[in-house]
Amino acid sequence: FIRSLLHGLYMDEDYNSLFEAVSYTDEEIANTIKNHNSITLEGFITGNAFKILVCDRLKYLEEPAFELFQKIQEALQTASATLIEKHFSRLPELKVKLVEFLSGYFLQEKNKTLNVLKPIIEAQLHYVYCNDPEKVFHNIYGLVKVESETGAVLSREEILKNLVQELKASCKIYCESVMFSLRDIIPKIIGQFFIDEISNNIQTFHTDHIKKSIHENPEILKLT
Repeated sequence: FIRSLLHGLYMDEDYNSLFEAVSYTDEEIANTIKNHNSITLEGFITGNAFKILVCDRLKYLEEPAFELFQKIQEALQTASATLIEKHFSRLPELKVKLVEFLSGYFLQEKNKTLNVLKPIIEAQLHYVYCNDPEKVFHNIYGLVKVESETGAVLSREEILKNLVQELKASCKIYCESVMFSLRDIIPKIIGQFFIDEISNNIQTFHTDHIKKSIHENPEILKLT
């Protein structure tokens, strides 16, 4: 079940067309380009135009990531509580102690994992960077035509129209690359810092807590 949750991040049908669904209109992209034209090189846009467009789309990836983590935490915590109920149902006082311990332990591990997860998600969504700019930006700087097929110079309106389409395509490529990166790294972080941490240590912590509780109050072992 946990693996299926991890595998399902951004796999919903809504994400197949996410970046088309929340795309700006051509007019909005054109206005963004006009507002961020290079001062020294007319017709060349600044990086701010691209950043504004992609960050507005990428924000839709944040909530599902934290929702996934919440679902996994709840699933593991529920499974652990079920085991406590099964094995300690006749020791109500001890059961209460273990449930309290469990709640605090999961909260502690959740916060530790979020301290790792949050900065990575924020960096991916808010810092625009690509190791392969040719893949993303070749459309803008290589394919925006200033001449028609007959050799006639295109008007500024026609050049802007071409630039709008190429910028839209580049934004889509970049946003999808970020989504695929997050789909890979988020499950790894949750798996390493939360799932494995709990799976490898909860039994030891449970045993230690049981011993401590019994030592402090032997009456806690009274059966019902």
